[in-house]
Amino acid sequence: MCGAAFALAQSPAPKPKAAPPAAPAVNLPGMINSFWTRWNKDADNSLDRREIVAVLKDQSVKNFEASIAVQLYQEQYKPAGLGQKITVSKDKLLTLVKDPKFAGDVHKQRDRLTRANRVLFAKDDPDLSGFHQGPTGDCFLLANIALLIQQRPEQLRAMFATLENRDITMTMGDRQAVTVSPLTDGELLLGASFGRDSGVWLNVFEKAFAQIWKKAKERNVKGGLRDDEAMHSEFISGGLSVPTMQTLTGHKAIPDAFRFGKETGEQETKREELHALLVRLMKEKKLVLLHTRREPDKGATFVKPPGWPDAHTYALFGYDADKRVVHCFNPWGNNFKPKGAQSLANGYETKGGQFDMPLAELMALFKSLSHETDEPLIAAAPAAQRPAKK
Repeated sequence: MCGAAFALAQSPAPKPKAAPPAAPAVNLPGMINSFWTRWNKDADNSLDRREIVAVLKDQSVKNFEASIAVQLYQEQYKPAGLGQKITVSKDKLLTLVKDPKFAGDVHKQRDRLTRANRVLFAKDDPDLSGFHQGPTGDCFLLANIALLIQQRPEQLRAMFATLENRDITMTMGDRQAVTVSPLTDGELLLGASFGRDSGVWLNVFEKAFAQIWKKAKERNVKGGLRDDEAMHSEFISGGLSVPTMQTLTGHKAIPDAFRFGKETGEQETKREELHALLVRLMKEKKLVLLHTRREPDKGATFVKPPGWPDAHTYALFGYDADKRVVHCFNPWGNNFKPKGAQSLANGYETKGGQFDMPLAELMALFKSLSHETDEPLIAAAPAAQRPAKK
């Protein structure tokens, strides 16, 4: 850093550039007046959840209009949760956009859109750099995708097929195929983070998986989904990581295959068993997930590092059997530097979501481990049903 600063100091001062013309002020209230009738389909002068979701899924809603819709959704509808009736009047929305913080966040959303690379895959995709979970609660999906990026990137990329009309068909490991339309600006903003160095493949993956999630919910919920669940714009806020692993890989997976004891003594009795399991799973290149503890799982001796999330799913990327150190990945893609030595109390140095921790401390911090198996999720057809070889 000092050398670079010295070199710059020796360079001739650049000639001052003419200031660019000031961008025209953005009239957010004026925009609302112009699109309110299109948003408020039932003309009752207020937006319910169904109407705001329709806006977010509308291909014609772009730029600042989409940014306003996303910010409105995240501040008003999402915190209320599904099942809660909520409406926003035109007067309330006009008041919101005059608030400096709300307006500033709208501009940030718009800036994200201008930085987006709209190609499906950029040159180095799929890649973990810039991989960040967005406002949706889909760690259960992103942890699995991160494992595929790390271990089977070509398999992941082969799931996508772009059609002539720009729709994208995705074929999962369990042979489910789903076709999605191009992302709207609203869907792009609500999904995982994106930038110029990566394409929108991860956001497309979220949209496609949402359809699979919805169909599964429809099969499993007696009486069908509520209206707000059926058209929920986030689609996949909350889900199960092991069924997701099975869908993506086409292999059966074992949920909570290894449970860590609550207290130190319980953990010590299981440590050798866990060591042997991790050595085997890494040798076989199996996908492995780690699940953080919820309140009932913590035990009397539980120590929680700064910023550590409850009920969250991590990916296990590797295991150094000699040092007994586990390499983990948080779908947040976050960076963290502990204050003091790395430990349960201080946390672990994290770069782009990746960090190392001793096996003994992993057992104290996480609740359980789930992993992929070799067993196909769908049994092969009997020989009599297979087409004859030519």
